[in-house]
Amino acid sequence: MKRFSVMVQEYGSDHEVELCQLDGDPNQTVEGLKAKTLMVHAAGGNGRRRTRTPKYMNIRVVDHSAAS
Repeated sequence: MKRFSVMVQEYGSDHEVELCQLDGDPNQTVEGLKAKTLMVHAAGGNGRRRTRTPKYMNIRVVDHSAAS
């Protein structure tokens, strides 16, 4: 049985964490994570300018069956 870990780096973070472990195909999970966004408010001015940015800056899938 294949086992995968999904490692992510969140917006504004400088380190990578394990978000979840999966027993099946990780493609749908990765696509869902890529769709997650954050609303970032611009500094200065009246603060009304907002920008959408990806929540996860880096998404990596680790295959644990390849290590055995």
